[in-house]
Amino acid sequence: HMKSRNLRRTGAQMHNCRAVELGSFDFSPYGEVHRLKPGQKDIVSSVGDGWSGVFTGKPLNDRRGNLGMTYSTPAPCFVKSMERHFHTKEALFACGSPIVLAVADTKSEAPEAKDVKAIVLREGDLVILKEGIWHDACHGLGVPTCYYWYAECDPAITDPWVAISGGPINLLI
Repeated sequence: HMKSRNLRRTGAQMHNCRAVELGSFDFSPYGEVHRLKPGQKDIVSSVGDGWSGVFTGKPLNDRRGNLGMTYSTPAPCFVKSMERHFHTKEALFACGSPIVLAVADTKSEAPEAKDVKAIVLREGDLVILKEGIWHDACHGLGVPTCYYWYAECDPAITDPWVAISGGPINLLI
Protein backbone atom coordinates (compact mmCIF):
# COMPACT_ATOMS: atom_id res chain seq x y z
CA HIS A 1 0.00 0.00 0.00
CA MET A 2 3.02 2.29 0.04
CA LYS A 3 5.05 3.84 -2.74
CA SER A 4 8.32 5.74 -2.54
CA ARG A 5 9.39 8.73 -4.55
CA ASN A 6 12.39 11.02 -4.36
CA LEU A 7 11.90 14.58 -3.19
CA ARG A 8 13.94 16.78 -5.46
CA ARG A 9 14.52 19.63 -3.01
CA THR A 10 15.74 17.58 -0.06
CA GLY A 11 16.89 14.34 -1.62
CA ALA A 12 14.93 12.50 1.11
CA GLN A 13 12.59 9.60 0.52
CA MET A 14 8.86 10.20 0.85
CA HIS A 15 6.59 7.24 1.51
CA ASN A 16 2.91 7.47 0.67
CA CYS A 17 0.48 5.65 2.94
CA ARG A 18 -3.23 5.70 2.08
CA ALA A 19 -5.66 5.21 4.96
CA VAL A 20 -8.04 2.28 4.54
CA GLU A 21 -11.27 1.42 6.31
CA LEU A 22 -11.02 -0.48 9.58
CA GLY A 23 -11.47 -4.16 8.72
CA SER A 24 -9.58 -3.88 5.40
CA PHE A 25 -6.66 -5.86 6.87
CA ASP A 26 -5.95 -8.04 9.90
CA PHE A 27 -5.43 -5.58 12.76
CA SER A 28 -4.55 -8.27 15.34
CA PRO A 29 -0.74 -7.68 15.19
CA TYR A 30 -1.44 -4.11 16.40
CA GLY A 31 -4.23 -4.73 18.89
CA GLU A 32 -7.95 -5.31 19.29
CA VAL A 33 -10.88 -3.93 17.30
CA HIS A 34 -14.32 -3.34 18.77
CA ARG A 35 -17.43 -2.00 17.04
CA LEU A 36 -19.55 -0.21 19.61
CA LYS A 37 -22.82 -1.26 18.04
CA PRO A 38 -25.62 -3.53 19.33
CA GLY A 39 -25.13 -7.21 18.53
CA GLN A 40 -21.35 -7.07 18.15
CA LYS A 41 -19.03 -9.49 19.93
CA ASP A 42 -18.10 -8.44 23.50
CA ILE A 43 -20.49 -5.45 23.38
CA VAL A 44 -23.31 -5.04 25.91
CA SER A 45 -26.43 -3.07 24.94
CA SER A 46 -28.72 -1.13 27.23
CA VAL A 47 -31.86 0.89 26.59
CA GLY A 48 -34.08 3.25 28.53
CA ASP A 49 -36.77 5.85 28.04
CA GLY A 50 -35.45 8.06 25.23
CA TRP A 51 -31.94 6.56 25.02
CA SER A 52 -29.98 3.49 24.05
CA GLY A 53 -26.35 2.69 24.59
CA VAL A 54 -23.56 0.15 24.32
CA PHE A 55 -20.41 -0.57 26.28
CA THR A 56 -17.54 -3.03 26.15
CA GLY A 57 -18.13 -6.25 28.03
CA LYS A 58 -14.61 -6.25 29.42
CA PRO A 59 -12.25 -3.48 30.58
CA LEU A 60 -10.33 -1.52 27.93
CA ASN A 61 -7.03 -1.98 29.73
CA ASP A 62 -5.62 -4.38 32.31
CA ARG A 63 -4.43 -1.40 34.41
CA ARG A 64 -5.91 1.75 35.84
CA GLY A 65 -6.28 4.30 33.12
CA ASN A 66 -6.84 7.92 32.27
CA LEU A 67 -9.31 9.26 29.74
CA GLY A 68 -7.92 11.93 27.46
CA MET A 69 -8.95 14.02 24.48
CA THR A 70 -6.62 15.17 21.71
CA TYR A 71 -7.32 17.94 19.22
CA SER A 72 -5.69 17.23 15.89
CA THR A 73 -4.97 18.47 12.40
CA PRO A 74 -6.60 16.96 9.32
CA ALA A 75 -5.26 14.25 7.03
CA PRO A 76 -3.86 14.31 4.45
CA CYS A 77 -0.71 15.36 6.27
CA PHE A 78 2.92 14.45 6.85
CA VAL A 79 3.77 12.09 9.71
CA LYS A 80 7.37 12.59 10.84
CA SER A 81 7.49 10.75 14.17
CA MET A 82 5.64 8.21 16.32
CA GLU A 83 5.48 7.12 19.93
CA ARG A 84 4.94 3.78 21.66
CA HIS A 85 4.15 2.67 25.20
CA PHE A 86 5.61 -0.38 26.91
CA HIS A 87 3.77 0.22 30.20
CA THR A 88 0.18 0.40 28.91
CA LYS A 89 -2.22 -0.47 26.14
CA GLU A 90 -3.94 2.53 24.55
CA ALA A 91 -7.56 2.68 23.41
CA LEU A 92 -8.45 5.22 20.70
CA PHE A 93 -11.92 6.22 19.51
CA ALA A 94 -13.57 9.01 17.55
CA CYS A 95 -15.76 11.68 19.15
CA GLY A 96 -18.12 11.66 16.17
CA SER A 97 -16.03 12.77 13.21
CA PRO A 98 -13.92 10.05 11.55
CA ILE A 99 -10.22 9.89 12.46
CA VAL A 100 -7.16 8.40 10.76
CA LEU A 101 -4.68 6.38 12.84
CA ALA A 102 -1.20 5.49 11.55
CA VAL A 103 0.52 2.50 13.21
CA ALA A 104 3.73 0.49 12.76
CA ASP A 105 4.74 -2.85 14.26
CA THR A 106 8.48 -2.16 13.97
CA LYS A 107 10.49 -3.96 16.66
CA SER A 108 13.53 -1.64 16.52
CA GLU A 109 14.27 1.64 18.29
CA ALA A 110 12.54 3.69 15.57
CA PRO A 111 9.41 3.06 13.50
CA GLU A 112 10.21 2.22 9.87
CA ALA A 113 8.35 3.89 7.01
CA LYS A 114 7.88 0.56 5.21
CA ASP A 115 5.92 -0.76 8.22
CA VAL A 116 3.40 2.09 8.51
CA LYS A 117 -0.27 1.34 7.88
CA ALA A 118 -3.21 3.69 8.40
CA ILE A 119 -6.86 3.04 9.20
CA VAL A 120 -10.00 5.14 9.37
CA LEU A 121 -11.96 4.95 12.63
CA ARG A 122 -15.58 6.02 12.37
CA GLU A 123 -18.14 6.71 15.09
CA GLY A 124 -18.47 3.53 17.15
CA ASP A 125 -15.07 2.12 16.12
CA LEU A 126 -12.62 1.44 18.94
CA VAL A 127 -9.08 0.06 18.75
CA ILE A 128 -6.92 -0.96 21.68
CA LEU A 129 -3.25 -0.86 20.74
CA LYS A 130 -0.95 -3.49 22.19
CA GLU A 131 1.98 -2.39 24.30
CA GLY A 132 4.95 -1.44 22.12
CA ILE A 133 3.00 -0.52 18.95
CA TRP A 134 4.29 2.63 17.27
CA HIS A 135 1.54 5.18 16.50
CA ASP A 136 1.01 8.78 15.55
CA ALA A 137 -1.62 11.08 16.98
CA CYS A 138 -4.85 10.53 15.07
CA HIS A 139 -5.85 13.06 12.41
CA GLY A 140 -9.29 14.11 11.22
CA LEU A 141 -10.53 12.68 7.94
CA GLY A 142 -10.10 15.81 5.84
CA VAL A 143 -10.97 18.22 8.68
CA PRO A 144 -9.51 19.15 12.09
CA THR A 145 -11.16 17.13 14.82
CA CYS A 146 -10.74 15.67 18.28
CA TYR A 147 -10.74 12.12 19.58
CA TYR A 148 -10.66 10.25 22.88
CA TRP A 149 -7.96 7.95 24.18
CA TYR A 150 -7.68 5.80 27.29
CA ALA A 151 -4.33 4.66 28.72
CA GLU A 152 -2.41 4.59 31.98
CA CYS A 153 -0.60 7.91 32.41
CA ASP A 154 2.38 7.85 34.73
CA PRO A 155 4.26 11.16 35.10
CA ALA A 156 7.44 9.20 35.87
CA ILE A 157 7.39 7.55 32.41
CA THR A 158 8.27 9.52 29.30
CA ASP A 159 7.45 7.97 25.93
CA PRO A 160 9.49 9.96 23.40
CA TRP A 161 8.35 10.78 19.90
CA VAL A 162 10.89 9.15 17.55
CA ALA A 163 11.54 10.12 13.91
CA ILE A 164 10.32 7.57 11.36
CA SER A 165 13.28 5.79 9.78
CA GLY A 166 13.01 6.30 6.02
CA GLY A 167 10.27 8.86 6.58
CA PRO A 168 8.42 11.08 6.70
CA ILE A 169 5.12 9.49 5.68
CA ASN A 170 2.72 11.27 3.35
CA LEU A 171 -0.56 10.20 5.01
CA LEU A 172 -3.25 10.14 2.32
CA ILE A 173 -7.00 9.70 2.53
